[in-house]
Amino acid sequence: MLICVLFLFPEKECRNSSRDSGSDSNTDKNYLNRTRLFLFLFKKSEHIYTYLGKDRQDAQRINIISENEFTSRQIGTVNSEIIHNLIVNIIENSYGKPCIKLDDAHFAALKAAKIDNYAKIYQNAAEQTKLDRTIQPMMGEIYGQVLEDLKRGNKNSPIYTHHIDYINAMRRHNTVPYGADEPNQIVVDYIASMTDDYFIDLHRHLFPGSSYKVEYLGYFD
Repeated sequence: MLICVLFLFPEKECRNSSRDSGSDSNTDKNYLNRTRLFLFLFKKSEHIYTYLGKDRQDAQRINIISENEFTSRQIGTVNSEIIHNLIVNIIENSYGKPCIKLDDAHFAALKAAKIDNYAKIYQNAAEQTKLDRTIQPMMGEIYGQVLEDLKRGNKNSPIYTHHIDYINAMRRHNTVPYGADEPNQIVVDYIASMTDDYFIDLHRHLFPGSSYKVEYLGYFD
């Protein structure tokens, strides 16, 4: 991300903003404010294209869609291609300008890719039914089990070892430990923090004999 800032601001302005004996404080502040704004806007735009490719990747790994489901366009079809092509294009079109932008072709391809995702992943009725019949019951089983573990104080449960202990270590200066919060809220926080892979693997760990299963292609398979 910081590399992008150096591309965005002209070299002369970067030199002028250095804090030497002859630097102008107003120039310094202006440069820093623009840098912060750039990073904020770039981060906002990043959410759009990273989730676009990640959702495709996740859908492929749990066999909702096939690897060749999407038409190749200006930005590519897989996660790594999408991220690379959009970042490069943003840098190329934002260099030396007070804005962050894509060229028309890449922007059109991004919009078309989002439409593809809605049609083939988010609004796919058949696949949604499959998920409702599998994922929702899995969610219910996990929720009930970790809530029971929490109420019983089972410190060997993943909700402690993978969540509560970690949160308490990060906020060790707080006087009230995280585990003292309302149990249902802790379970909600825990589930919200899970990746798709972790959710599937946790369910398999907690309920090895469950009839609800999702088979997916692993990273090294």
